[in-house]
This record gives sequence, structure tokens and C-alpha cells, in this order.
Amino acid sequence: VSRGATPALPLEPADDADLKIFQSVAVPGGVPIETMLARMNVDGFLVLKGGKVLAEHYMNGQQPTDRHLMFSVSKCLVGLLAEILVDEGRLDDAQLVSHYVPDFAGASALTHATVRNVLNMEVACSWSEVYPASATTRSDVCKYLYSANWLPWPASYKVDERSEGVRAF
Repeated sequence: VSRGATPALPLEPADDADLKIFQSVAVPGGVPIETMLARMNVDGFLVLKGGKVLAEHYMNGQQPTDRHLMFSVSKCLVGLLAEILVDEGRLDDAQLVSHYVPDFAGASALTHATVRNVLNMEVACSWSEVYPASATTRSDVCKYLYSANWLPWPASYKVDERSEGVRAF
């Protein structure tokens, strides 16, 4: 999600003491962090401490206002947040997913899945990861990209097919 012209929450730079501590931490192999990030083909890197920026780097043509697909990173972040809610007693991992998201009841791979099943990645679904070769590609990953407004919906999709594509996820 683009952070827009102004940040949703102002991020101040960290104070000098925290910056010195962060900058003194050894990167595996003893290389500068920028070198490590380049070797790993990282597009964006942000480290916060107490809501203050310790480091912020953009590579491979990425800019702070650019959108970036997260795919499995989202899975990790949502899983971590869900586990925190389970630990706090605010999310019941034995409950069906459809209890929390009624749209998943009856017509998805999540119909009989518990929150724990999802957190443990025990739910299988059919998924076609064929990337768009043309404006008529109808694979699951393309529907995802269209639904997320990463790519424009091709004219070949009718309006009701678009909403069905979104609900499939």
C-alpha cells in the first residue's frame, strides 16, 4: 500500500544513541548492511524502534511511495498477529474461520477449517499460479492481482465475475 503524499503516522528518526547501537551491530559475514541487502535482492528495508526510524533503504528502483506485492510475507505477519491475539485470549484458535469471516462459510476451502488449521497452514486449496501472458489470462494469481488493483481488470471479465473473483480469496 502506498504511503501516499504524507505518512499515516509521522516517523521520526531515531536518536543518536540508538542509531550508534544499530549501526554497530555486525551483519553476518561482516559486510555493510547495504551490501547484504543488495546480495539478497531486497527491494525495501525499514527498521523501527519505538516508532522511530533506525534504517530505511530502497533498492532495485523501489521508492517509498511504490506498492509492492507481499505474498508470503503477509502470511507471516498475519500469523504472528493472530498468535498474539490467541495468547491474549482475544482469538479462539479452535473456532471455525467462518465464525470470524462469515463469507467463508459453505463455499470455500475454509468452510470446515479452524483458525488453528489456517495458522498451521493445514488447509489446501486449488491454486493456479500462471502469470498474465495476455489480457485474457484467468488464472487464480491473475484474479488476485486484479482484485488487489495491482493490474487492471481485463474487459473480458464481467462485473459479476470480478466480485466473484474477490470473494474467492
